[in-house]
Amino acid sequence: MLLFEIFTDDVKNQVLALITTIDRRYKNKQATPKIKTRSFLKLANNVGITLDYESFVDLVEKNPVLKNKIVNFNKDTISFGSKEDSDSTTHANDQQDIVSKMAQQSVKI
Repeated sequence: MLLFEIFTDDVKNQVLALITTIDRRYKNKQATPKIKTRSFLKLANNVGITLDYESFVDLVEKNPVLKNKIVNFNKDTISFGSKEDSDSTTHANDQQDIVSKMAQQSVKI
């Protein structure tokens, strides 16, 4: 993420840049990309993005790009990622379950 990507006049692009930065930081730590809503809004305001919860909800609902980057949000927490990320995680977990069941069956034989 480049500094000029955060400092644009378009609020949508500013929020997208902030979300991308947070998402990358969590992915590097192999952790669930989740942050408290209050902390996210404070961080946004600290970098010059004027945003409160209502305007955040409105912005996300009107922009499919932002909607795709946020898996879930409420007044308490915001979970980042994409719908594809959560689908691929589910698929990987299903594959692990299949392998585990196959290994258990082979031990029984």
